[in-house]
Order: sequence, then C-alpha cells, then structure tokens
Amino acid sequence: MEPNPLTMDMPEAWHRINVWRTIDIMFSDTPYVYVVGGEKAGLACSERKNRYRTLANIGPTQRKKIGKKGDAYVRTIGSTSTDWAGSEAGHKWDGPHGTKLMKESGLSLPRTLKDIFVHLAGKIDFEEQKMRKLNIIGFIHAGAVLMRVSLDCPAGYICRYTRRNLLEVYADVNNFGRSLDVLVEIIHAK
Repeated sequence: MEPNPLTMDMPEAWHRINVWRTIDIMFSDTPYVYVVGGEKAGLACSERKNRYRTLANIGPTQRKKIGKKGDAYVRTIGSTSTDWAGSEAGHKWDGPHGTKLMKESGLSLPRTLKDIFVHLAGKIDFEEQKMRKLNIIGFIHAGAVLMRVSLDCPAGYICRYTRRNLLEVYADVNNFGRSLDVLVEIIHAK
C-alpha cells in the first residue's frame, strides 16, 4: 500500500494542484472570473505602488513597479481586469505560531486585501453605503491546513481584518466529516 501523500512533505505546488484546486473550481462557474496562481503580481498592489508615477516632462520617468506577488488572486478578466480576493500558500504546516503563517496572516495578506478593498472602493467612487457592503476574502493555506480571512469596513475609516478558524483536510478517512468543513468554508467564502 502506498503512503498517503497528505502525510508526506510534499511541495507547495502539489498542495495547490491536488488539495486547493477546490478554490479554482468554486469560481469556475462565474463568467470571466479566474483564479490566477503561480506568484502573479497583484493588480491593486501595482496600482497603489504606481499611484504617483510621473511623466518625463515633470521629472525622470520612473520604472513601473510591480505589485506584491501573491500565490493566487481571484480576478475578472476583461477590458479592465480586477482582483477580488487573494491567497497565500506555504508547502508545510508549522503550527499556529509558525513564522510563515504569522507573517502571511499578519502582514502580507492584510496589506494585499486592503489594496484590493481600496481599488474596488475607487471603482464605486467611494460611495459609503456601497463601501460598507464590500467584503474582501482571502485564503491562507499551508500544507493541508486552511484559514479563511476577510477584510471589510463596517463603519468609519478603519478596516476590520477577521481570521477564521484553522481547518484541515485530514489524511485519515475516519475524519472525513471534519475535512468537509474545509469545503463548506470555501463555498461559504464565495
């Protein structure tokens, strides 16, 4: 009998293809919406970094800066592409206090989600009632563990960043019911 790959130290790409493909499938029924993965630059982050870029007649032309390279973005593809959600991934679960999880859930992904929030708020001309309804979803997955996060602005000027419980795709078939919680969380995010 072959060993269960969920119990082995597999690379990040293996988990992306074999475990977290459910995120891609979740958005596949929405027209023009794709999950763009593989260390692509975020459109909203790139826009923020180039906001004050000037032409050559004012000063020397600055090189265009690229955005934060996230592991995946939920993006509409069309005449103007837009990011709607972000994802960060790791190949190995180091526990709830692992450096990668703390860095990505506390620094990297919140900044990316805020850039997406500000970009989408600009598309609706910063209308307060519409901004209050924006809820930007993010995923952090390391190995077979998933954490869903969200960023919104329910009142005032301060954004609220919420982390959900850690969920795991278990290697043991006896825990299949608990593994379904991951699927429910991904579907609920949509």
